[in-house]
Amino acid sequence: MSEKIRKKFRAEEIIVVLKKHLLEKKAILDYYHLHYQDGYRRLTFMMLDENIVAVSPSSVYRVLTETGVMRKWERKPSKKGTGFIQPLKPHEHWHIDVSYINIRGTFYYLCAILDGYSRYIVHWGIREKKDNI
Repeated sequence: MSEKIRKKFRAEEIIVVLKKHLLEKKAILDYYHLHYQDGYRRLTFMMLDENIVAVSPSSVYRVLTETGVMRKWERKPSKKGTGFIQPLKPHEHWHIDVSYINIRGTFYYLCAILDGYSRYIVHWGIREKKDNI
C-alpha cells in the first residue's frame, strides 16, 4: 500500500472517530436535558442500561463540564448545633441507651437511662430478652 493511500485511510478513520465522538457528546447532552436532576454517575449507568451510549462516568463529567451544563453541588447549610437544646437542670432530659453485651458466652441486653444534664446513670438493668427491658 502506498503512503498516500495509507494517509487517506488514516484521515477517514479520524473522521469516523470524530463523528462518533460528536454523536456520543450529543447523546449525553440530550439525555442530560431529559434527566437533569440526576448526577453524572447515575446518568452514565442509566445510559448504559438504555443502550444510549457506552462511556465512562469521567467522560460524561468531562462532556457536561466542557459544555457548561454541569451544575454545582449545592451543599445545604449545616444544622449542627441547632437541633438540641442543652438541659439547664437535672432530670429535665433523659437519654436511653440499649447495648447488646456478651457475658460468659451468653448475650444480654444492657439498658441504661442517663441524665442529659449531668450525664449521670439514673438507672440501668440487664435482661436476657429485649421484651423484658
